Amino acid sequence: MKHPKIQFIVFVFIALALEFVPIVRIPLKWFETYFHEISHGLVALATGGQVLSISLNPNGSGLCISQGGMPILITLAGYLGAVFWGWLIIGIAQKKAKIARLFSLLTLALFSVSLILWARDILTILILVFLLALNLLMFRKLDHNWLKAVLMFIGISVILNAIKSPWYLIDGQARGDGASLANLTYIPELIWIIIWLAAGLYGLYSSWRGIYASRN
Repeated sequence: MKHPKIQFIVFVFIALALEFVPIVRIPLKWFETYFHEISHGLVALATGGQVLSISLNPNGSGLCISQGGMPILITLAGYLGAVFWGWLIIGIAQKKAKIARLFSLLTLALFSVSLILWARDILTILILVFLLALNLLMFRKLDHNWLKAVLMFIGISVILNAIKSPWYLIDGQARGDGASLANLTYIPELIWIIIWLAAGLYGLYSSWRGIYASRN
């Protein structure tokens, strides 16, 4: 498409429609889950902690186990990190070919480090290998226009999943990131869910505005 603004809207609707196609939806969910869990891990490392393991499950769920660091920031980082990664991917998709390919190379390195250092079970290893192979295929085989389009679609899907996922925390079971933050801060879980939803919506809007501004 010649008009990225229209392409963005079309990709949003396609990503929403693919929520009803499990074969496609699950791999896209793996991207969001990975960026969610690696955000926990990176903030743990940045605040003086360590990552013990990262696990990804076929149904799209995941878990990052860390030790040390700042628990509030680590727990908060999952959904916010996924939104940030989605926003970053969409932004990179608008850059020159060299920058887009450099970003793909950096994500390849991140997947590889996660696979070598933090994957502890066979399912996580297989999912990370799949994401690695897909990223390598994009890096090696897609020309700039196709790479930009695929990156934009993945970024949009990551943000949409980050918007949708916090809703599952409203289950009355007091578990997950929201419940952990409620225990750490005494701020109700619902407030954290609202913050994550607002961040996701703003990330999507900001991405749209960024494309709009760059073309006008």
